[in-house]
Amino acid sequence: MRMIPPVVSDRCQSDAEREVFRLLERTQLESGCTTLHSLNIPFHDYKICGELDFVVVTRHGITVLEVKGGGVSCQNGLWTFVDRQGEEHRTTEGPFEQARSGMFALRKRLIEHLGADALRGYGFGFGVCFPDIDFDTPLAEWPAELIADRRRIKASRDFGMWIKSLEAFWRERARLKGEPFPNVRESILDYLRPDFDRVPSMAHRADELEASMERLTAEQCHQLDAIESSPRILCSGSAGTGKTFLAAEAARRHAARGDTVLLTCASPALAAFLSVRLPQKGIVVSDLKSLSPDTEVVDVLILDEGQDLLNWETLPVLERLVLGGVEHGRWRFFYDPNNQSGLTGHLDSDLLAILLSYGAIPAELTRNCRNTEEIVLQTRLITGADLGVAIAGRGIPVTFKFAKSREEAAALTTTQLRDLFTAGVDHGEITILSPVSLQDSVARLLPSAIKGELVEFDAALARKFPVKRLTYATIEQFKGLENKFILVLDLTLEQLQRLPPSEVYVSMSRARAGLWMCFDSQLQPVVKRLSEEHLELVLATVS
Repeated sequence: MRMIPPVVSDRCQSDAEREVFRLLERTQLESGCTTLHSLNIPFHDYKICGELDFVVVTRHGITVLEVKGGGVSCQNGLWTFVDRQGEEHRTTEGPFEQARSGMFALRKRLIEHLGADALRGYGFGFGVCFPDIDFDTPLAEWPAELIADRRRIKASRDFGMWIKSLEAFWRERARLKGEPFPNVRESILDYLRPDFDRVPSMAHRADELEASMERLTAEQCHQLDAIESSPRILCSGSAGTGKTFLAAEAARRHAARGDTVLLTCASPALAAFLSVRLPQKGIVVSDLKSLSPDTEVVDVLILDEGQDLLNWETLPVLERLVLGGVEHGRWRFFYDPNNQSGLTGHLDSDLLAILLSYGAIPAELTRNCRNTEEIVLQTRLITGADLGVAIAGRGIPVTFKFAKSREEAAALTTTQLRDLFTAGVDHGEITILSPVSLQDSVARLLPSAIKGELVEFDAALARKFPVKRLTYATIEQFKGLENKFILVLDLTLEQLQRLPPSEVYVSMSRARAGLWMCFDSQLQPVVKRLSEEHLELVLATVS
């Protein structure tokens, strides 16, 4: 059976829930049957927030399962549960009432969202699992059909038969004979799944204790399904579509299943950033150049920013890193089909065809979950690159400034930084990007008070990023990372003639909320011409 999430969270302290999870995972029911583990119900009738242990979603109905491990007894209406530490917990609300009230709260929520008509013919029921005891006490209120005790939970086959009979029991009680609407199960899962299928945000503020959780888009959820079910995945997506999120989440899930995982990329800074966010046992994070010849072969190879590494030069290295090699091994390669390559490596398109011939499943991310509509639009006008559909909505207008001298550029930058500070933007939410090092940048001409707050970005800082200070990075260093506000400096005619076109694309796509760019005045007609040339692409997208 398909489980969401696919592994038990480390926060789950119940051995009984873990046992039931394993049984459900091995249970064979109808195709497409899905179980949700630990689903929160924020609109419970008499609780601030209820939690359902398991929700089994089939084509014909939903079954809520309450799990009680350890010892269980009930005297005079008072239930006593003995946990694995031997401590007793007493409550007047028994497990049957917990499952029943949770089921009705879930049903009410689905009716409000989908409508009663959409759920016509769809069943709702509940049951209780006692995996640690033989529950043979007859209960006047609750029929024996609702109970799965230690005897019934011995094997997944027996457990599956019980779930089928439980669903049939409730459908018969509700006198449901017709077929529900064909896609009702998918509609329910699309609605419920984002409540718990989440990944840690890599855009969180400096205080990680207050880090938010960033909800996966439906598209990303779909690609995670493919990642988990296919041995080889070749996933493309523009900057901001969540490739690094999925790479990290795939690594977590494989490691949780006991696989050894290597997540690699070209950028040492990105590797350092990811390494502290993937501390799980079994995961190694490293940029490719830092791997030694005797690096151990892993069960699963995950490649991020593949547009820098999917070429014939690096293929032999990738070949020796994964069990079975690239042709027969398990791997997930993420790459940007736009013009990001060229900064630290390159992409060989003919190699992509070879990888697909190895049975790789192609996947594509099209929804931009990083940049605002304004940033997506201006990036396409300047570079021609498609950053996908911006789901973040509208934001702050992108600003282009043109300076006749380095001194004027420094003055314009100073004004912009002070405006951001005055508006209450934290220093750590701002990164200055440039194609050159700080020593050669206009940023050296900033007032001493601002320069005193400025810290240069490197792999060591990436481990702690985001930090509380204003950061300065070269565009190459910052590839794969992001910040709320990005200021781009030192865009001169000389620089753009020397550097690959990916430089501007990468710098613009790093901004989540605000993008400010300072060009040499000589580039003003160039920017105007590029915008006019790419306008047709934008209009075609709109139409």
